[in-house]
Formats: sequence, structure tokens, C-alpha cells
Amino acid sequence: QKLLEGDFIVQPTKDCVAKTLKRLEEKIQGRVLNHLLYLMRVADKVVQRRIALALAHLCSPEHQRKIFIDNNGLELLLELLESSGIKQQEDGSMALYKMASKAVTISPVDQAPPSPTPQVYLGEQYVNNSTLSDVTFLVEGKRFYAHRICLLASSDAFRAMFDGGYREKDAKDIEIPNIQWNVFELMMRYIYTGSVNVNLDIAHDLLKAADQYLLEGLKRLCEYAIAQDISVDNVMLMYELSEAYNAMSLRHSCILFILEQFDRLSSKPWYPRLVQRIVPEIREYFEKIEVLNRASHQYLAIVLLTFVMQLPRSVKFKVSVIVTPILTFDLSPLLFCSSCFSLYYSTFLFTVNTRKHSDAIGVLFTIIDNREAQLCQFIVQI
Repeated sequence: QKLLEGDFIVQPTKDCVAKTLKRLEEKIQGRVLNHLLYLMRVADKVVQRRIALALAHLCSPEHQRKIFIDNNGLELLLELLESSGIKQQEDGSMALYKMASKAVTISPVDQAPPSPTPQVYLGEQYVNNSTLSDVTFLVEGKRFYAHRICLLASSDAFRAMFDGGYREKDAKDIEIPNIQWNVFELMMRYIYTGSVNVNLDIAHDLLKAADQYLLEGLKRLCEYAIAQDISVDNVMLMYELSEAYNAMSLRHSCILFILEQFDRLSSKPWYPRLVQRIVPEIREYFEKIEVLNRASHQYLAIVLLTFVMQLPRSVKFKVSVIVTPILTFDLSPLLFCSSCFSLYYSTFLFTVNTRKHSDAIGVLFTIIDNREAQLCQFIVQI
């Protein structure tokens, strides 16, 4: 903690500290990590918190679940964040932010949303076009021409409107009383094209409309635009906005900002109340990241297994040797569910053919040192 907080001036000292911290990171594994986890369970509360703080800064992302979920490290950091001492709050805030930064690098929960999955997009030329239009919206006294087939494919809200028991089902003109024309036009442009540029001056109103009509892709675009404007002065309002419209991505951005900017926010009179509100969200945020990480690993394993099964026998063998040491322990049972990996085990472990056995060992030890790079190349080829 003293090394992290030190304000060093001379460059050689800075380099020495950086190398020391790097070496400490490399040591946090195996027996050292297990011993620290044991102390984090049985030592007094002060020692437990110090260990949790250190591990938040030094542990690798793949150990986060073991430390902070399985062994209660996250709760220790949340206790610091909720404590009455300013220094303890700061330590907890910085540790949680460091954890989140590491986790997001391997599981980007809240980065800019990708292009949506294609559905039924009529195209730009049909936005507010009377050609083949079978429904008209009245917005601020003006007519907006639309097409039911496009709206039905866009969200559950429009499906309920046109395919349910509502009066709009057979109506030719539908009044929209609570949305401005420019906001409605932009929302419809997204529905017709699958993409739209969201400016900050309209993002708040567009977020409200997207939430009302259950357009999750448009919501993410709005949340991303709004998140770029989070500041010390408006973070409280932004957080309340995220709660009002169930904007989880924006809420996560607010939480990360609150943790990162402790020095500038802790003096605000509303800060203690805000911390109490975000603690459950922080807990849920890290649990969500862990679920996404595990799901992505499982998805990668399934993709590899499915792809490798289609390869020639000789290629199956070589690829299985690359993949086997990389998969995590909880995914190893997948290896036994595929004929391509059973080929590896039968050849490597049980064959009586000396030449094949020798070749298998040679391939294994040749690949073992650079297996991650080879796997990356293999995935790119897929």
C-alpha cells in the first residue's frame, strides 16, 4: 500500500517500485495465494482487509473469482467503502476501481455497443415515407408514415400494440402525446436502419423513448453517449437517470466514475447516501462480470470442439494438444465429450505404439511454451 501511494520524484526510484510491484504480482499464485486466502479467512479483521486491499491491486484477473467471490474478499472491500473513516473509504474505493478495471479488460460489460443483429430493416428511404405505409403516427400535430412489418420486428412493445388487444391494432392514425417530433423521428430511423448517431443534446429524451418502446439496442447507444458526459457535478443526476429508465450500462459507468473520483466526490454532502445506494450494485456488477467471463470461456470451448471435430485426424491431434492445457479445470470435462479430444487422450496416454507416443510427447513440449499464441492464431483463422 505504501508503494502504491508513494509520490516518487526520481525516475530510477519509480522504475524500481514498478519492478517490485510487478514481481509481487507474479508471486500471487499457487501456494502463496492459498496462504493469503487462508489468512483472509482466519486472521483478525484488520489483517483480512489489508490482504483484500493488496490482492485487489496485485492479483491477476483469472484469480478474482477465487479471491473476491469464493473467499469473501469483495465483502471486505465493501465494508471499507461503507466505513466512517475517510482513509478506509478511499482505500476501498480505489481497490474496487482497480478490480473493475482488470475485470473489464477481459469482459467488457459496458463498452460501446456493437451493431445490432439484423432483423427487418426497410432502409433509410422508407423513413416517414408514405409508400406502402399502413399506419400513421400523429406527433406534435404532424403525420409520420410507418410500416407495421418493420415495427412488429423491432420490439415487444410494438408487437403488443399491433398484435394484441389494444385499440391501436386496427387504427390508421395513432397519437403519440409524450414524445417530441425530432426524438420520435430519430427513434424510427433506428428502427428502419438499425443504427443512428446519438448526440448528447437529444440522448436523454431518446433514452426515455427507447425505454418506453423496449428498444434495447437504441438504449445502449443512448447510455453510451450520456456516459461520455459524466462529471463530478452531474454524476448523482446521471445515476438517478439510470435508475429511472433501467439503464444498466449507464449505471455501471456512474459507479466506476464514483469509485475512481473518490478524492473529488467524498466532500459532497450527498456522497454517503450515494455510496449506500451503489453498494448492492457493485456486488451485482462483479457477479455479472464473473458470469460473462465463465460464459465466454464455455462458448470458446464449445466453438473449438465443434470446429476441431470437422478437421482431418492428424490436425485434430495437434490442435487438441494445444487446447488441452489452456482450458480451465471447470471446462476440462468438455474434453471427454468430443471424439477429437478422446483421440488425444488415447494416443498420448494409452497407445502402445512407441513412435506415436514419442511424437505426442514431442508435440506437447514443443507447443507448451507458446500455446497461448498458437491458440490465438487458431481462433483468428476460425
